[in-house]
Amino acid sequence: MRAGGSRLGPGLEVQEKPPACSLVSDCEPALLEGMAGLEGARGVDLVGADRSAPRVGASDTALTAMGRSPGSFLYSGQPAPLPIPCFGCRLGRQPRAAISDERSMREELQAEHAGSGRVRAMTETIRDFRPGRDDAEVGDLWRRVFGEAKGGQTVEWLFRPGQAGNSPRSVVEIDGRIVAHAGATAIRFRVAGEDVRGAYSVGAMTDPAFRGRGLWARLGQHLYARLEREGFAFVAGFSNENSHRLMTGPLGRTPIRPFPWCVRLVSPLALVRSLAGRPVPCGPVSPPVVEQGSVRICAAEPGDLRLDAIWKRAADASSVGCIRDAAFSFWRFASRPEAGYRLLLAERDGEPAGFGVYRTLELRGIRAGFVLDLVLAAGEKAAGALLLRSLVALARAEGAGVLSALLPGSGPSRSALRRAGFVRVPERFHPQLIRFSVRGLGPFSRSRLLVDPNAWHLSWADTDVV
Repeated sequence: MRAGGSRLGPGLEVQEKPPACSLVSDCEPALLEGMAGLEGARGVDLVGADRSAPRVGASDTALTAMGRSPGSFLYSGQPAPLPIPCFGCRLGRQPRAAISDERSMREELQAEHAGSGRVRAMTETIRDFRPGRDDAEVGDLWRRVFGEAKGGQTVEWLFRPGQAGNSPRSVVEIDGRIVAHAGATAIRFRVAGEDVRGAYSVGAMTDPAFRGRGLWARLGQHLYARLEREGFAFVAGFSNENSHRLMTGPLGRTPIRPFPWCVRLVSPLALVRSLAGRPVPCGPVSPPVVEQGSVRICAAEPGDLRLDAIWKRAADASSVGCIRDAAFSFWRFASRPEAGYRLLLAERDGEPAGFGVYRTLELRGIRAGFVLDLVLAAGEKAAGALLLRSLVALARAEGAGVLSALLPGSGPSRSALRRAGFVRVPERFHPQLIRFSVRGLGPFSRSRLLVDPNAWHLSWADTDVV
């Protein structure tokens, strides 16, 4: 192939470009289609082709240029990477308006291309997100990809400042327009007794008209490199089955299996009624004060300073996990008042011994309770038992059929959940498969602890969906 491009057939131009930055991020709902068409032309995106020429990507990716003329994408000289989805993205179909806009633009470009027979290369720029300047455009991208935000789960909420500092974000521009976004929520973690900064990848999205072009491989590489430069110990995330396969491929993340979802049956009658489409009518319930022997359970507010005393006694119970102190609880739960989180505090002989956070949700027609967090100080077996009984009673009072939690790899919280009757659900029975994976950065890039499933203390509070 001569430098600058060559003609491969009617209406098809292949252009080369010097190697571009290669990075990966999190969330591309569509998988690359037609990868077989890249054989013999690896590292090059073949665009603007007629039906006899090689074809790449979903929805005829070549026909979504922005300059009102057919365009071709310029890839680096490396094999075109797969787009990477993540759990931080919303699952589901594209909004109808987005599909309609993409179809109309494609049809218009097809007509123009048929008349001109020319192909224009579009300019791709990968850069850091600019606060105050990119917010409106990223908000528009969110609506094109996910529709209107539900409740308080917005872009602003995902990237609100916290104790770990600002959360890095990156975008892809095509001809000056933002068409992809990825970010990582900065969180304080405890790893082998050391406090570090870690990141959960969230808020990744690609304009439906620009999917299938490998944007996520390059955008993710840019974001991960920035995280490493800024001293993050690792990046981790939750993803669905398809995206997980890609995350652990081009992104280089290690899977943590099996996913530790566990449940406890709360009310067989409520479960049957939910399955029959007739859930028990009830609303939020104020948790009552419960006392048994020297243990007392009462309601508390996120940010209660007694949570610091509990965390101080519980910090070393697990090898890897986020710092679940008063500041974290305020950042995670007080920022979503519409979610109806309830925090229950356990005291023994007047001393803080543990806490749990609860929420009721209806998923696929089934009303379920969620233990978002459970933190117990070492040796507080009685407090943990009464705390979980109180959470079960709260779920039953709100009409939940089952109570869901994530089972820590070790520590007092794991033991308390098992004793309370929580059973891990085999992955083949999960209504929606969720995967967790991690990649160490810098000095932690070869850490064996980070990839040990028994080392992690995960909870639903680590995710952005409950």
